[in-house]
Amino acid sequence: MKYILNKTPIRTSNNFKINDFEIDFDMKETDFNKYEISNVEYTEQIKSNFDNKIGLKSDKYYNINVNINEDIQDIILIKYNFSFDNSYLASQLNINLKKDTTSKIIILFESDIESFNNSKIVIDSSNNSTSDISIINLLSKDSKSFLSIENYENENSNININFIDIGGNLRVSNYYCKLNQKNSINEFNNIYIGNNNDRIDMNYYIANIGENSNSNMVIQGCLNNNSFKTFKGTIDFIKGCSKSNGDEIENCIMLSDTCKSSSLPMLLCNEEDVTGSHGVSTGKIDENKLFYLMAKGISEKDAKKLIITANFDNIINKIIDEKIKSKVQEEINIRI
Repeated sequence: MKYILNKTPIRTSNNFKINDFEIDFDMKETDFNKYEISNVEYTEQIKSNFDNKIGLKSDKYYNINVNINEDIQDIILIKYNFSFDNSYLASQLNINLKKDTTSKIIILFESDIESFNNSKIVIDSSNNSTSDISIINLLSKDSKSFLSIENYENENSNININFIDIGGNLRVSNYYCKLNQKNSINEFNNIYIGNNNDRIDMNYYIANIGENSNSNMVIQGCLNNNSFKTFKGTIDFIKGCSKSNGDEIENCIMLSDTCKSSSLPMLLCNEEDVTGSHGVSTGKIDENKLFYLMAKGISEKDAKKLIITANFDNIINKIIDEKIKSKVQEEINIRI
């Protein structure tokens, strides 16, 4: 079946072929009941008519509510375990951060078999809430991943999201953030890797709405073989968000002559007293860096890995669990 997904918030020329993501695949729904949630109470239920900002619907889905009512020192781990009997997931995870709370959360999607993940994560942060959230996709190489993340922030909230998206040969991701009130802060970091014939589409949007709100979007990736990636990133300064800041940067290293990268960074502005920047860097590995490392006796393959992982380290080091951080590093070394 053909789908048109991940539509850009502002349409650009159709000649760029980046407004929408068109894909043809079959979706087979099955029951899914294998997940683990630690160090926090939660409620769960099965609901009907699932939808998200990617635009991929489902007849039924798991709805999980996690309420952070007080400071939690331990890391909250939410892990989805795919298996032969649980290879299809449609889910909505609602994370409600109550006023004056602090939390650390890791959401992990992992599989050794071909899997299908169609999930939405909704973060709702009350005044003065702070959270560090890592969302990690480690699905098998033949899997399909559709991940939609929504983040709504209120006064003095500070949410840091680290999105490691390296699992599956078809990956569609959407980030939609509203900094609704003054002094709200959002940092969104993302890593992607494309191999073989992987198709990757990213559509990220942050709206600075409240006065003195601050947003920062950092995207780091690499492509190899015949992989194809599209990136759409938008910082939107809404009327009334004076004294706000917004920055976005994407850096893509291309390891072959046959991979393709298409990027559309955008700044939208309806307010005068703001500061914004955006940029895209796409190209092959710096030959000077490569020569320097090889002159130290490092093989070309290992030298390229070192350069790429150096770009990723600032984001990987934000993962707050050392065991999971090491696992991510191992998976990145395998998939580069």
